[in-house]
Amino acid sequence: SMPGWNGKHVILQDTRDGRTPLHDACGNHQHAASLVAALARLPDFDPNVLDNYGGSTIAEAARSGNVALISAIGKCPQLTLETCYSWDCNGQTALYLCHKKEEVTKAILDLPGFSLLDQLNRLASANTIASRRPLRAAVDDNLPSLISIYVETLRSAGHLVEALAAGLFDATYTGKKHEPALIVRASQLGHSLCTAELYLAGVKTNVYDILPAIVGPTSHQVLTRRCCAAVEKRFLADFADG
Repeated sequence: SMPGWNGKHVILQDTRDGRTPLHDACGNHQHAASLVAALARLPDFDPNVLDNYGGSTIAEAARSGNVALISAIGKCPQLTLETCYSWDCNGQTALYLCHKKEEVTKAILDLPGFSLLDQLNRLASANTIASRRPLRAAVDDNLPSLISIYVETLRSAGHLVEALAAGLFDATYTGKKHEPALIVRASQLGHSLCTAELYLAGVKTNVYDILPAIVGPTSHQVLTRRCCAAVEKRFLADFADG
């Protein structure tokens, strides 16, 4: 029999850290996608097993950047959304672990039944580490194209206005009253294209009418000027690119 397996073909956990051979295969094995596809046909296969630190196989696949593997795990009928949305002891979700790789991010967002709004709401309600949340991480790492992907994902699902109104783009999203709205943070960091993406996401709604109350009227005027300059810079960049 294969190491790490019992008679019922259920992957056994390592008693030291709770990791299974599948966890390791997802992180390192070049044929992991084929392996998962074969295992998914076994009645006792469980891709939802977490290690002792809350790490999931889908998170390992995201960390590895293997789009084919993410797709293979996503096709497993045993996979639950609870596992897809889960985070480890460091507040890292599968979505966070791949956030610097756009194609990998899209693969997570395309998992059957996956809702970005649900993921954001779960992280906010649990008051998880703010810097590990998808939108905040994209702002901090100056990834405007990723913000655009998130915004378009929410918009196409009909969830953008709800996400904006629920505070997932503002101070309540961080779980700390003294932390600024994401658009303010992006502006303060000098991440102009991120600022533009966030501003364009909310400018067609009334959500940003609350900004004066968040940052004060003088700061609001400064922010508005910065947002307009950021949007202009973005459009000029798009025009230059043809």
